[in-house]
Amino acid sequence: MSKVDENSWIRKILHTIMALIPGNSKVRSVNTEAQTVNNQNETDPYKLDIKKVESFALSEENEKSTAIELNSYRPYDPNEYVRGQKKIFYITDLHLTHKLAHQNAFSFEEISKVIDGITDTIVRESGSILLIGGDVSSDYKIFELFVKSLYRRNHSEMFGNVQHIFFILGNHELWDFPRLGLKEIVYKYKNLLDNYGMHLLQNEFACFDFREQLQIVPMEKILSLSDQEIRQKLRTSRINIIGGIGFSGYNNELNANNGIYRSTIDRKQEIEESDVFNGFYKKIISAIPDKKVIVFTHMPMDCWSETVDYQDKYIYLSGHTHRNYVYDDGNTRIYADNQIGYHINTTHLKFFDYDELFDYFADYTDGIYEISRDDYRMFYSGKNRMLRFNRDFDVLYMLKKNGYYCFFLKSNNTLKILHGGSITSVGRNDIQYYFDNMDTVIQKLKEPLDKYSAVQEKISHSIKKLGGSGTIHGCIIDIDFYTHVYINPIDLKITAYVAMNMIDKYVYPDIVSLLKDSLPEMYARYEQLLSGGNNTPVLYEQGNTDISKQPQLYLDTDIYKASREVNKLQRLESNILTTWYDPKQLDGKRFLK
Repeated sequence: MSKVDENSWIRKILHTIMALIPGNSKVRSVNTEAQTVNNQNETDPYKLDIKKVESFALSEENEKSTAIELNSYRPYDPNEYVRGQKKIFYITDLHLTHKLAHQNAFSFEEISKVIDGITDTIVRESGSILLIGGDVSSDYKIFELFVKSLYRRNHSEMFGNVQHIFFILGNHELWDFPRLGLKEIVYKYKNLLDNYGMHLLQNEFACFDFREQLQIVPMEKILSLSDQEIRQKLRTSRINIIGGIGFSGYNNELNANNGIYRSTIDRKQEIEESDVFNGFYKKIISAIPDKKVIVFTHMPMDCWSETVDYQDKYIYLSGHTHRNYVYDDGNTRIYADNQIGYHINTTHLKFFDYDELFDYFADYTDGIYEISRDDYRMFYSGKNRMLRFNRDFDVLYMLKKNGYYCFFLKSNNTLKILHGGSITSVGRNDIQYYFDNMDTVIQKLKEPLDKYSAVQEKISHSIKKLGGSGTIHGCIIDIDFYTHVYINPIDLKITAYVAMNMIDKYVYPDIVSLLKDSLPEMYARYEQLLSGGNNTPVLYEQGNTDISKQPQLYLDTDIYKASREVNKLQRLESNILTTWYDPKQLDGKRFLK
């Protein structure tokens, strides 16, 4: 037998023995002709160690069966803005060692080229907050190269728009450290990421306050506080994230007994760690069940919790299984659909929308309260509205009833209702009268407003489908900075116009005419959707549009007056009553005029 044949025979015997060891039956090594490169690059500190390129059969099967979901992407428009919404970008399970092996990248130069290509894409596609959900690499040195490359790309002049990058570890990140305890491993990764201005969450709670200042609080501190203390500290938080590995303590199919941590974590510790994180998670739910929280774990909930019960409005982001899956009905929100996995060499980010508004008076019961100027400003800050309020007053009242708010200012024994920083006189000076009649006024105003808003939302949605803004303010919907749609609040007539300023406006017969004349790219998109049948946006009321008519100059400013009045009523959509009508005169009255 030749020396080469002998070595080949020995490798086959060793592979057979490893397959027979309990816990290793589901582990697969990547087969590549370049395995000998390890011996050729002994002096290269960043050579790829092929022994760390292994996969699990169940993960392989999940990856193949859900590839369609992985490759489904929501279109992202960086110019789209919705008040109070933040786009959170995410990616999990990059498995860099597999990608390097598949592309035969074994030298430092080859490895760097592949990693730089991946980080280029990540930084280019990301927004201000990026979540990287574990299993980046089973080789610490490759992980380190990835972090350095990500830092360079994010601080380059071409990109550099990611303000906060959060990592959690996956089971593969633990492979390299069989002789270290979990705390020591976490410290090693945390120290690396801290050096490059990034964050590692392992049983920690991250929150951004109303100034968008970040604070990261360890689990031990959270557990030492009462629920009320936690609520008070998070009263003005905009974004909340609980993060950690989670572990697979309650996964009986794929766990430590199958070698998912190699020899770093055993089954007993795995179960203990899952219970620890689950206790942390339950503490957060107990304290802030009504706030929005991102539950950011490597393993999904059914791995770290004996019972799976998703909290309404919480967002669950995970990876690990390679079973790409997303479910979001507005209440239950689960995102596990960007697990890149072993075999996909192209990477892209995905995102979800996060409502970063907060209710400053959420813990107040129904009633009449005297509040401070700062309280009032903070309430509007929670609604993501800038407010200048420097008026003198004797008393500032906050009325809360059935989830709605109304604010009054008292000066010289006279009450005036507040609309942001503006004030309007009202007929009576009895604050109890306004509290008693709040719900009646709201009910009467909401019915016609809801019908009007439904029409606006329909047009706004169509504009967004064409790539326009779709922002609604008062009676006006923006297409872009100069082009707009006005919807008459009385007869719901739609008017499209181009405004160079508040005086000089050119009115078109309909939206389609405006698009053809002023926004040809959107018009082309409209025609494309029109040919698609069911996806046709509704951009005019009925019949065929006449795009041959010329736009007409319109100098009156009456639309802005009507829009301001409707804008006051629209605050009801933010649960704020900012205009008042005598309840006895409401029946039969037309408010949208």
